[in-house]
Amino acid sequence: MKIQILLVVISFILLSCNNTRKDLLPNVSGKPGEIVVIIEKNTWTMAPGEELKKILTAFQPALPQDEPMFKLYQVEPANFSDLFQSNRNILYVKKGKTSDSTSIKIKYDVWAKPQSYLEISAPTDLELATLIKNNKETILDFFISNERKRMQNTYNTFKEKELNNKLLKHHVNLSFPKGYKLDVDTAGFVWITSETPTTSQGIFIYEYNYRDTNTFTSNYILEKRDSVLKMFVPGPLTGSYMTTEHDYTPYTNEISLNGKYAFELRSLWKIKNDFMGGPFISLSIVDEKRNKVITVEGYVYAPKYDKLEYVRQIEAILYTLEIE
Repeated sequence: MKIQILLVVISFILLSCNNTRKDLLPNVSGKPGEIVVIIEKNTWTMAPGEELKKILTAFQPALPQDEPMFKLYQVEPANFSDLFQSNRNILYVKKGKTSDSTSIKIKYDVWAKPQSYLEISAPTDLELATLIKNNKETILDFFISNERKRMQNTYNTFKEKELNNKLLKHHVNLSFPKGYKLDVDTAGFVWITSETPTTSQGIFIYEYNYRDTNTFTSNYILEKRDSVLKMFVPGPLTGSYMTTEHDYTPYTNEISLNGKYAFELRSLWKIKNDFMGGPFISLSIVDEKRNKVITVEGYVYAPKYDKLEYVRQIEAILYTLEIE
């Protein structure tokens, strides 16, 4: 009995120490979308570095202009000081004497919080390049998902609770940060916006009857989208309204969202009979209780700025979707 009590006490002390250590960590530095890559210069300019650049600086799909997914900053291992250790995203590539095995390790909050740390190790350049190439989705998804989680945690801290409560009658739960307001709330359609003098971000929520699995194709989803937006989203000029830029091939993906199947579609929107446009992302999911498809969609209008970070902000909201 005394041994059991002692083990409990030791466990509590260790847990308390870990929590205390985390509480003492500084907040992360750097801008969203930045990754500090700790790697020797020769390795950076050879196959391992080229593979990493190919993965992490690929262009984000469904944007009006080409924008790389991440900005990479190469740092020599010998120069990896406190200045860089607090960065939000760290990718450490170890080769040769510093690594006698091949592995990918994931850690969190090593030097700061909330920090994402990924370590890639292999004895040679060839093994490093092969390891990186074979795990490209893991590497990319790790940094994308953790950037999204940071935003979602911030949104949950500064949540528009009243707005969330109003959405419950539409059988959805979404986490909106401060600054979003309800513009349109009708049966089967909701429009929520965040406006500044130079940008506009908005979320649509709409529903329609679930037919069968053929519902989840880009043609069907966009057909429903265009019909709904023509009815509810007028443009600034008489006879203008939001629609899809059909000259652009949409990007689609099937994902698991909070334990449910969801169909993701990314493309470009435009205003019919006007010159406005930008990117959008939509998620469609089945409300099985009511046999309805619920689509949540976010759009960005920021003509003077790069769009990627605004899209990620919208995406972070959409990915909190839960069917009530």
